Amino acid sequence: MSLSPRKKAVLNRVAKFPEPLPCPECGALAQKRVRGVCTLRDGTVIRNLSRYRCTKCGANLFDDEAMAEIRRQRSQKAKAS
Repeated sequence: MSLSPRKKAVLNRVAKFPEPLPCPECGALAQKRVRGVCTLRDGTVIRNLSRYRCTKCGANLFDDEAMAEIRRQRSQKAKAS
């Protein structure tokens, strides 16, 4: 299931966070936008995922766009099982 161009534009407009963000784990103002392979706690591996990452403790913070991709990948993984 893909999003319409209009819905993608809305997501892109509201999903972006201003930088720097306080880290939800350590509180440091060290959040940076990164793109790459992300392994989630449940073992799901998502390639080329854009997300925020704390440069101090390594915690990830996912915006709406990243969460939509995580849900899509998990759904595909569940269907394959």
